Amino acid sequence: MWEELKRLLQLQEMDDELSSLERAKVELPKRIQALEERIKEASQKLDDGKAILEELKRKKRHSELELRDAEAGLKELQEKVYEIKTNKEYDALQSETGSKKEEISNSEEEILTLMSQIEETEEEIEKQEGEFATISQESGAELEAQKRELATLEEKIAIKQGERKNIVVRVSRKNLSTYERISKGKDGLAVVRIRKGACGGCFKSLPPQKLQEIRRKDRLITCENCGRILVWDQED
Repeated sequence: MWEELKRLLQLQEMDDELSSLERAKVELPKRIQALEERIKEASQKLDDGKAILEELKRKKRHSELELRDAEAGLKELQEKVYEIKTNKEYDALQSETGSKKEEISNSEEEILTLMSQIEETEEEIEKQEGEFATISQESGAELEAQKRELATLEEKIAIKQGERKNIVVRVSRKNLSTYERISKGKDGLAVVRIRKGACGGCFKSLPPQKLQEIRRKDRLITCENCGRILVWDQED
């Protein structure tokens, strides 16, 4: 009977491994997606920063062009002063000159503001590049490992299923039926070891007499509390 109990224990361990692999089959794609999204978000953040920088530089170039045009316009107005013949023409020229000077001042202020924004954005991009490099290195390595694991998962499951069949064929129909019934009702945990005088499934302490019966390993005994098959492992 001890050989039968050992096979049931092996079957339980095999089913535990298969359950773990099946869970990984569900979880790995989620982890892969999360890692890909993390890398994508970091990349997008960097791209957005670069786009903002390019737009600021475009605005600065535009403002510089406007400044040059305004300065050229002011120079032309200043040269016209020698052509003035009446007070009315002089007042008009002064008004135009004042407007042009204000335009120049506004352009200069805009350029200074843009230069400050460009500097801040360049510093932020430098920071983002460092973050992206770190995320790409760390998450990228983990991503490749997870993809390799997923690629070999089906093969691992197939191997374990084959090993399980080799165990099942050596278990009696009656005991296998009992195992499967208990497993179905106990979330896949049908066989448990005795641990410190208690059931390894529900952790309820067992009376000395029951422990002695289990220790003899001459029949299949279940826990009176949770119904799982109890096994006194040789290592205990």
